[in-house]
This record gives sequence, C-alpha cells and structure tokens, in this order.
Amino acid sequence: MRWLFGYGSLMWDGWEARFECAERQVADLKGYSRAFNKASVRNWGTKLQPGPTLNIRETEGAVCTGIAFGFADDADALAYLKEREGGFLFFTVALRLHDGRQVNAITSLYRGKNLLPDLPASELVDMAVRARGTDGKAMDYVLNIEHQLIELNISDHVVTALADAIRANGSVMHK
Repeated sequence: MRWLFGYGSLMWDGWEARFECAERQVADLKGYSRAFNKASVRNWGTKLQPGPTLNIRETEGAVCTGIAFGFADDADALAYLKEREGGFLFFTVALRLHDGRQVNAITSLYRGKNLLPDLPASELVDMAVRARGTDGKAMDYVLNIEHQLIELNISDHVVTALADAIRANGSVMHK
C-alpha cells in the first residue's frame, strides 16, 4: 500500500474517490504544524490582496493530525496532486495511523514565491477579511477549514486561533 497525507482541503473534498483509494485513516505527522503562511493570489485572494492559506512547517514537538489515503497504486493520484497543488514540493514523511500502524506517506509543502513570513495574528486577520479570489473570501476559507476539522474530530490550535480572531474582528455575520 502507498500512502498520501492531506492536512487541508485534501482531507474532505473527495478527490481520492476517482483514484480507487483503498483506505482512509486519521494520522499524525510528528514534527510539523499547520501554518497560514501561503498567500493565495487566485483561489482565495489576488496579487494585490492575497489571502492566507494552509501549509505545514517543521515545528519541534508539534503534531499535525490529518488524513492518510492508501492506494494500491498511487501514480495517478500523485500526478493529480502535483498538478492540483502547483508550486508545492512533495516528500516522504513517517506517519502514525490512529489504528497504531506506522507508515511512510507522501505529503506536500509549499516553499514558492508566495510563502508568507511569520506575521502577527492581526495581519493575518486583516488579510483574510480583505481578500477574495475565484473561490470566495479568504476568511470563509479559514472558517470552513475550522468547520471541517471539527467534523473530522481534529483539533488544531493554529486554525482555531485564526478563526476565533476573524470572528472577534466582527467581520463575520453571526447566525
């Protein structure tokens, strides 16, 4: 079995179904954390008003919980992901599946020209509130990620903190 690891929208958008995914497991990637350090200049923002989107970064002592997808043959799935996630590097990582197995998986990491420096939360909120791209508002992207992680029973303080800060900003309509 060959494994691919997703930590953002790959976890819930159903892409794996067209590549005959044989297994789907919650998994932990040690030594990495989610970070809103990739500027979206198309889907969730523009070149003039980029939106902060997810990436991962090495973080001592951290654990990034995501979804591992198992394939008998991952060649087509990996080719699709490389096209979909243009600008990302793909590398092999060690995962612990929540059923206890240890596996190696391929995941993506962005290191391109739209990599954001470490920004204060207030700047990330300002970016997310102002940015809008072809897929919608960047703040909706952040809030949707939080919602999807909750649905998957995955807790992530980086996502929760930014979503809370966006709501505290007053830009979100309360239902």
